[in-house]
Amino acid sequence: MKISSHFQVLSFLIIVILTTSCLRYNALPLSDLSYVVSDSVHSDEVVLAAKAFTPIDCKSYLDRNVLRKGYQPVQLYIENNSEDDYRFSPNRVNLVCAKPKEVAKKMLARTSLDQSAYLHVNRSDLGMAVGLIFDHLTIEANRKLYNDFLSKSVVDRTILPHTNVNMLLFVPIKEYRSDFTVTLLKEPSYEPRPFHIRASWGPICPASNSPLSTDPDSSWHSPRSRRSRIKSRR
Repeated sequence: MKISSHFQVLSFLIIVILTTSCLRYNALPLSDLSYVVSDSVHSDEVVLAAKAFTPIDCKSYLDRNVLRKGYQPVQLYIENNSEDDYRFSPNRVNLVCAKPKEVAKKMLARTSLDQSAYLHVNRSDLGMAVGLIFDHLTIEANRKLYNDFLSKSVVDRTILPHTNVNMLLFVPIKEYRSDFTVTLLKEPSYEPRPFHIRASWGPICPASNSPLSTDPDSSWHSPRSRRSRIKSRR
């Protein structure tokens, strides 16, 4: 009897350790995209870049492989280097996008259905305890996942001067295409400014509302390096 009791306690501890390590939500915050722009393209006041998430990106920034659920996450980076406000809306992105709440709900882990799964297998106190721990950890992980998905998703917002934003679009894989257009409204006149973007899985492609240079000898660099070079010229 003692051996059986010790075995149950040991099994309980192993299950607790495994569930504690597995039923967590650990996602990194979105980082600024490493994009490159040429001098001619960067004459614009605003820079956009986009990146389609790979399975590794999904695991790093969403802690779930959203691709398996049929959605292509696309990170959108907008940098406003002007003195004006720009207005962004998901409705002015010409991609079919899923609602973030819909995507988040599909990624939630299932609970033990009020411990019924455990009670059918094992009606002992040990089975009930495991069920309670499982449910508690699952609910907490689901709460973090849901809030994080919504906080990272695109929303109507004003992009203030000399600031940047990172947002996620969730595009049904069947509707996904790498080339799309984002139209910003320049305040206070609400002048539309369309930006044609190509999302990439690798190096980030530049975006602008003017054609890109195809000259292989053209200089490509980040805005920071450009500003540094301008200062050095002075």
